[in-house]
Amino acid sequence: MVQNITERSKGRFCYNISMLDKNFGLVFKEIRKKRGFKLDSFASVPISKSTLSRFETGKTSLEVDKFYQALRFMDVPMAEVEQTYLAATRGSFKAIYDELYEAYYEMDVEKIRAFQKGFHEPVQKLAMKCLLLDFTANGQLTEEDEETLVDFFDEIENWTIYELSLLQFSVAQLNARDITNLLNNLHEDTKKLQTIRQYRRYIVQITLKGAFALAFQNNLKKAEQELDLAFDISDPDDLYLRNEIAFMRGYHLYKQGFPQKGHALAKKAIQIFKDLQSDYAANYFEMLEKRFMKVQK
Repeated sequence: MVQNITERSKGRFCYNISMLDKNFGLVFKEIRKKRGFKLDSFASVPISKSTLSRFETGKTSLEVDKFYQALRFMDVPMAEVEQTYLAATRGSFKAIYDELYEAYYEMDVEKIRAFQKGFHEPVQKLAMKCLLLDFTANGQLTEEDEETLVDFFDEIENWTIYELSLLQFSVAQLNARDITNLLNNLHEDTKKLQTIRQYRRYIVQITLKGAFALAFQNNLKKAEQELDLAFDISDPDDLYLRNEIAFMRGYHLYKQGFPQKGHALAKKAIQIFKDLQSDYAANYFEMLEKRFMKVQK
């Protein structure tokens, strides 16, 4: 009946060990106080008052078996722990995402590497590897790496900012078949989330990166379908995303064999980013144009 936390590392609940130790302590404290238990209530588990206090304040970890015994002692279902944990960690990961997003569009490779070193979960490290490969002319994921990522995403039942972020970081380095399958599943699984603007933006950005990768791999029909879907999902007043879609349409035209039209649309999008005073976006998309839309003589 009891499922070891480490066995859930491919799902949405297990992030990284250092974060789990700290945040599970906070979650445990919140549930304990809500249920009316004191620090010294767990002597029969046995967990000492001092050990529990250090666990709740993030100063030490707690054995998995003891953790589950304490939950059973309070008659707390795992569903409640998961909901409390996700609520506690979502905000902190959003802050990490914002820093990574900024580093990515500023093409700050060293900062991305620093994040990669700080993560402990394999899927997080692989997501950072994908971001770094986006800036590398040579190199790709191993079959084992790609299988690990695809398995992780395939097992997701409830998409949160965490899973959406990891897919956004990773999708461009997957093969066309896996991108197609993951995007199809994402669109089906997140229909309700798409009614929320914040989540829509994540989904559109994932879709655009996937469309770019599909076009790069010459799966132009599916790429066009994803671009159309990104346009339909995005908000008309979201100038940044609508302009990013325009750039991607320029790349798609280039790949279809219309280089002049493709370059014209891409350059127009880059200029709009400059007009919007989004220099980091303008620089990033200029890099994409120079790297992937070489002028044909």
